[in-house]
Amino acid sequence: MSEAGEYTSRRNSFLFLNVKLLHNQSPENYIQLFEKLKEEDYVVYVNKTKAIELVDFYKSQNAPGVYIGKMNSFMRVQSEQWYNRKTKKLVVGPEIDEDLCPNTSESLFYFVPERHRIAVSSVSSVNISLIRLFLIEASERLLGKQQLTVTSETDKGYIDEIKNAKEVSRISVTWSYTNGDAQKGLAKILDDAAKKAGAARISAELYSAPGETLAVNEEDLSGAILELSLSNAEGEASATIRNPEYNKNGKQIKANRKNVTTRNYPLKYVFTSKLPEIPTMVYNFIMSRFR
Repeated sequence: MSEAGEYTSRRNSFLFLNVKLLHNQSPENYIQLFEKLKEEDYVVYVNKTKAIELVDFYKSQNAPGVYIGKMNSFMRVQSEQWYNRKTKKLVVGPEIDEDLCPNTSESLFYFVPERHRIAVSSVSSVNISLIRLFLIEASERLLGKQQLTVTSETDKGYIDEIKNAKEVSRISVTWSYTNGDAQKGLAKILDDAAKKAGAARISAELYSAPGETLAVNEEDLSGAILELSLSNAEGEASATIRNPEYNKNGKQIKANRKNVTTRNYPLKYVFTSKLPEIPTMVYNFIMSRFR
């Protein structure tokens, strides 16, 4: 990018991943994890021909608490599989260096070890789902199964939609112990109990009685587990809600039944900055948002 481009203010939009080691959760351990993943030079396949890899990981010069990762996606070409469109025949292709890969995309992510969070541009060519896939599969090769969880951070809008619904018939939540993230009330009691029990993953499913609705507030079980799903959750939350409409005679004319899920509410941070300012902006947001 040109110098002029670096110092032009642009609108940025970032999404977030929560990266959690099961053991050894200090910032230094997270830094070592990424350095080891880069050193091992893992390639993770998205499908038969598309692959992704971590090609660099280094400390930001503009924001000391931020590390920058560089991800590449590329195609793997098998040189013996070629098709001549003019003759409509399969042919033996030319010899190609197997390390040369076409259709390569390069993207950056920003990692804050103190909060074990990754920020990824919402328009990144190597999108947040691919980065999550790489971290899960590469860490499994390095550490073994279920030693690292990687989840998308969600916006509390899904909780507001559930709380504001006229009827809530089902709430389903999966969460992990929260790595010291701030909790209060019943959510803290449940979180502490999970830690004491040694539970790495907890699932809860609530159903209302026929014709009734679940109460959803911080003091109730349903509200507490939804708060846990928002704060450092390993899994997802979903709910079935209804906002029925009635005519003037009290007869229901629309049920307006809907399934609400965290997948529809990714946490997004939108700001305007010059390119060198991005690491600092991301760092300040992550440090203030997460504990």
